[in-house]
Amino acid sequence: MIDKKSAFSNGSIPGVKEHKRCIEKAISEELEKFKESPFHVPISKALKGGKRIRPIILSLSHESVGEEGNPYPAAAAVEFAHTESLIHDDLIDEDRTRRDEESFHIRYDKETTILSADFILSVILKIASYYSDPRILRSLSRAASTMCEGELMEIRKYRRGSNFDLNEYLDTITKKTAILFEVSAKIGGLIGNAQKDELKALSKYGKQFGKSYQIKDDLYDFQKKTENNILKNLKNSSDFRDVLKEESEKYIAKAKKNLKELNPSNARQLLIDIADSTEPHIDNDQ
Repeated sequence: MIDKKSAFSNGSIPGVKEHKRCIEKAISEELEKFKESPFHVPISKALKGGKRIRPIILSLSHESVGEEGNPYPAAAAVEFAHTESLIHDDLIDEDRTRRDEESFHIRYDKETTILSADFILSVILKIASYYSDPRILRSLSRAASTMCEGELMEIRKYRRGSNFDLNEYLDTITKKTAILFEVSAKIGGLIGNAQKDELKALSKYGKQFGKSYQIKDDLYDFQKKTENNILKNLKNSSDFRDVLKEESEKYIAKAKKNLKELNPSNARQLLIDIADSTEPHIDNDQ
């Protein structure tokens, strides 16, 4: 019997492995386009590792609604966006490691870190220009701005020592994390020329899955007593863990329920399997 958790982490779930291979190829192709730039080596190193969960969601969402268009450049753009957010997070948190390696700002310097993140944004904009549908660029823009808002909310509440309640926490992770899951699923649907109800279902799937994913990650960090952990400032922290576990399971159930709007397919089933099995901490991909 396949251990789904470890299988997804190493990319060996049948059907997912090929999607990940195509995504890695697309990322390499985009990196090659600026190989003469001083940002090439730092950004290439920053992109190493990780499960590629967000671009895989995009690719599978595309396959679940049709075969039109090429989802892989957009999938690469989503992974670039995720990497940009990690670079910013580590700099702001002053974290020294990422995926068992030195964090970007430790390996290089603050100036290179800030400018590299800006450069990544330019790469994302270029990739968006490959697609004629303006909703793809608008979706990526929405994700970027919302993630920034979520990060700022976290800084103002948690990092300044203020207590906040469960609703404030859920609002923060929706903006900081779930938005990119949501947009990934939506863009996959857009490229596949999804119908309106399919697009709505995929977007809701991504959003609910993203919230569950971040809750699991925060609970794991809290259990391991990670220094920079948002849950330390949650009101009534003595009894929040069971509540959050229940919330996480509810979000997964809602995510899978939304996929019933799609026609049965292998891609739809893989989206369900990923929601059921993915654990953020397995390879420290946040």
